[in-house]
Amino acid sequence: MRRWKDIEQALLENLNPNPEDEFLTNALQHLHDANFRLALIEATVCLEIVLSQCLIVYLEVKRHFPKRKIESVLSNVGLTSRVGLILGLIFTAEERSKAELDSVLRAIGWRNKIIHGTGHLPLSVPSQEVHDCVFAMLKLALRLAERRERLRIEPEMKEIAREVAMKFNTPEPSIEVLKYHKVKVTFSYLGKAALYFRPKGVPATPPPSPPNEEGLRQIVNDLGLRLRARDGRFEPSKHLSVVFEHNLGQVFASFQNGDWNRPTT
Repeated sequence: MRRWKDIEQALLENLNPNPEDEFLTNALQHLHDANFRLALIEATVCLEIVLSQCLIVYLEVKRHFPKRKIESVLSNVGLTSRVGLILGLIFTAEERSKAELDSVLRAIGWRNKIIHGTGHLPLSVPSQEVHDCVFAMLKLALRLAERRERLRIEPEMKEIAREVAMKFNTPEPSIEVLKYHKVKVTFSYLGKAALYFRPKGVPATPPPSPPNEEGLRQIVNDLGLRLRARDGRFEPSKHLSVVFEHNLGQVFASFQNGDWNRPTT
């Protein structure tokens, strides 16, 4: 039931399933049937697919490595190393804690014994522990799938942010594409103190000033048109959230669900 909204969206928009969805569904069914060996195998395949795709996109977008080089190197790195080392490097400390990487690594170890050893789970491992570790693996796969999708559209969002900033003389906004067509945009205006806190050698260019009420509306309307052009089901009055804030995070205007909140400077 927690994923019903995803199912509804897939049916309405005729979306193709992601390649890992089959294995995630199979793993959940095997857990329901208490077939922990097959659940573990299916969950591992699910994680391998998502992690590989996420790492490739991350290294392309964030580190600008060529895709051919990334695939060549990753083909020689096993799942244990990817989870224990590479994933640990790109996650923050908080993300590592939430990902339960130790549980995921235990599950990978059991899977290796099944595939390359006895063909069975170790008899000394309690069923509940296997269940919990498989769930940790599936939750990590879902979290990585969300990151993969955000990374894939990040270059497009940066281009939209750059164009809006140039057109309206604003700071480049952060644009976050969420689920169900929702988009969150944040404009952060710096105060005059930014002139004195800058790297050595950088010219003292005054930061953009917050626009008036009409300027704010023009920015939001322009964003709505650009985002609608890339997503035919996007509706600004339902899906767009825009926040305008000062350098200390003080919101002076916002737009959400088609309504303005104090659209003044």
